Amino acid sequence: MKKVVLILLTAVLLMAFTKDWQTYTDPKKVFTVQFPDVPKTTVQDIPTKAGIVKAHQASYSAASETESNKKYLVSMAPLPPERVRTTEASYALLSRSVEGSVRNHKAMLVSSVKTTFKGHLAIDTEMTMKDGSIIIKSRTLLINDNHIGLIVYTPVINKGNSDVTRFLGSFKLLKK
Repeated sequence: MKKVVLILLTAVLLMAFTKDWQTYTDPKKVFTVQFPDVPKTTVQDIPTKAGIVKAHQASYSAASETESNKKYLVSMAPLPPERVRTTEASYALLSRSVEGSVRNHKAMLVSSVKTTFKGHLAIDTEMTMKDGSIIIKSRTLLINDNHIGLIVYTPVINKGNSDVTRFLGSFKLLKK
């Protein structure tokens, strides 16, 4: 009997301390991704060679120091319709995006791996802030005519925590 009570008590405590992650769907209904809590949404003007594009962003920043990651972010921006659509040109576009992210974060690139996601081109990266305190894991994708970036900021002491994998792995396409 004591064993059953202990198991039930453990289950109740786990449910009390485990947050339900929130599913975010982008405005164009291209994808969903899960955040630890309701994300803040914004639209940001991004200057490009083709002119200003509107990037839809959703982000969640840690509410306390006890959370394993400092910030989660997803961003989607349309690509110019006249862009070259070869695999080589598309990976070059993704690579320039990664280079820009490294530069904007004032970070050092640790790894960059070309990959695919459900048949779409992607690059998975890891960066480290120059002071060594934060690891940035990201996935940058080209989905149809959209550039999508997922980013997680993790204190080095929490490197490899399961919430990074949970966030990046929760990304699901709604349209092919």
